[in-house]
Amino acid sequence: MLVAREEGYAFHIDGKIYVMEEDRKDDNWMEVLDIKTQTWSRLLGHGATEFRDDWFLVNVFRGQIYVIAATENFAYDPKEGTWEVVETHECYGHIDSWCEIEDVMFCFTNSGHCMWYDTESGEWREVKGSDMEVLRDTSEHSLAWGCVVEIVNHGGKLLVIWVPRYKTKQTRRIWCGKIALEKRHEGEIWGKMEWVNEVLTVTNSFNFLSCVLIMI
Repeated sequence: MLVAREEGYAFHIDGKIYVMEEDRKDDNWMEVLDIKTQTWSRLLGHGATEFRDDWFLVNVFRGQIYVIAATENFAYDPKEGTWEVVETHECYGHIDSWCEIEDVMFCFTNSGHCMWYDTESGEWREVKGSDMEVLRDTSEHSLAWGCVVEIVNHGGKLLVIWVPRYKTKQTRRIWCGKIALEKRHEGEIWGKMEWVNEVLTVTNSFNFLSCVLIMI
């Protein structure tokens, strides 16, 4: 990279790796690596100042770098080097993390609800199914009000990694669940829990940065 970064985002699109740093405000905020030529280039994020000073989440959606900000959604046009407003909405501050599965956005709220975004109505709708309630129960591994580390697309299924709010004085436990999704009549999406378990115990001083999915 051209500059050292702390807690940056990285996305692979069309043979290039785009890197951006959430808290950086100067012109080095965003850069790209051309994998073929192995060269880094700085990208000017025209329009990014509209959301960089506030809460936002960034991911890849339909082949574009896509930002969900406080009251607007932005998409990055790599050819023009600009961020464009693609949608306005009510505040999304309740979202912890989101990802794309088959051209649909999915997220988990900080209360443990799994949601999907209906592009026709412009609203987040809840993923149905009794299995989803398992993630919001009152047990010690409940996702509700816990810390969602990441949700990712795992071969068309939703993989969620979280740290429950209950912890001991010395350790924190990392949990993981895999959810199969099914589109039903009347535009509903249902979820079925295929697997959920504790996967790792770490000390309370452990700092969670990101999650990388590796398919074996």
